Amino acid sequence: MPIHPGIVEDLAAGTRTLYEQAEERLLGIIAWQLADGLDAPGWAERELSAV
Repeated sequence: MPIHPGIVEDLAAGTRTLYEQAEERLLGIIAWQLADGLDAPGWAERELSAV
């Protein structure tokens, strides 16, 4: 069954938007963790003890 090109373009735009939002969220999480001392000595041990 053929698909109208207009439908595909709308789906592609929606997918692109979802990926952009996910990328922004992941970058925010990474920035927050780095600011919180993710790479500091003992970070992993502190996180495990918090769990």
